[in-house]
Amino acid sequence: MKIEVMVALQALAGVVMFGLMIARIVVAQKRYWLPYYSERIGVTTYALGCAMAVALSIYWIINGVRQIRWRDQGFSDLHIRLKLITPGEFKGIFATTTVCAVSMWLGKVSFLCVYAPSYKRFSKPMQRLFKVAVVFTIASFIAVLGLYVFWCYPTSRNWRVTDPDFCVAVLMAPPLHSAMILSCVSDLILFAVPVLVVLNLASSRTTVLSGSRTARAISTGERFGVLLLLILGFVSIIVSIYRVVDANVNGYLSNKPLPLGKRNTYIAGEMLSMVTLMVAFALPSLRALVRSRRKARRQQPWNEGLEYETRENEREGSRGDGGIETPEIGDEDGDKKRLWVVEMENRSNASVTRR
Repeated sequence: MKIEVMVALQALAGVVMFGLMIARIVVAQKRYWLPYYSERIGVTTYALGCAMAVALSIYWIINGVRQIRWRDQGFSDLHIRLKLITPGEFKGIFATTTVCAVSMWLGKVSFLCVYAPSYKRFSKPMQRLFKVAVVFTIASFIAVLGLYVFWCYPTSRNWRVTDPDFCVAVLMAPPLHSAMILSCVSDLILFAVPVLVVLNLASSRTTVLSGSRTARAISTGERFGVLLLLILGFVSIIVSIYRVVDANVNGYLSNKPLPLGKRNTYIAGEMLSMVTLMVAFALPSLRALVRSRRKARRQQPWNEGLEYETRENEREGSRGDGGIETPEIGDEDGDKKRLWVVEMENRSNASVTRR
């Protein structure tokens, strides 16, 4: 991959991650006049993960611009590659790989926080799956971070290029393979949660209508939302697997020098894997940006049932008497609906008094 392409992709990734961070915060503030605890944790962890991703993109843009300057000064790709073999460069590699892992796992925590408030309303199998997802996410994060930090101990061995015991954990087969497997398995478990939630809602979700309850099938929006989430997740997994397999096939994990173009490809691939994963983790919360209020009231989105359950669990007065749903405070349309409900209740009381 050419240096200019890598720099452009990093800039695009930085813009996307910054936009996701702002959108996640704005949507949470707009939709929840009194955010529940898990929502606060979810927004905080996601915003922090996006900020780390933006910092990574800035770092690699600066690194790419420096390579362009060296090339303009007459250095060949081989000379540029040799100039990148310095303690400072390997410190950057160690730091960026570690920060990338932390950023992705923060996104996973944010994703779990979306579904946490409805845990008590899950079926027993769903509760077990959610527990497995939480435990495995935490355990895999500790394991991956431990591999990167302690595989080459002391940690300074990762950038002491002139020492005989020079060792780069993020470029060695055992820790890299283990981290990839743990990350992919963790992603698959997480993606199973929304799929089973939608299937569960399809069989148990009900709509209140004149005191009777009628089952409701999976909507097109729900199918599209889950499908898009799975596509983005599998793209991230495939890119991660490709980077590791390609490094093994070409012997880059066996002390074979990594060409400059291939190095830029791996760097861009790492960012692509992280961005697609973070976009997937944001979908359950950001769907409000692409659906109008009127359409949302007419047709529930793919996890709206989960949101209503959340409000029932964590807020008092989320439903009025008689099964009529009352909207959030601060919503103009909701205020009108609330006034209408009160007026109807007053009329009903008045008619009873007359009798």
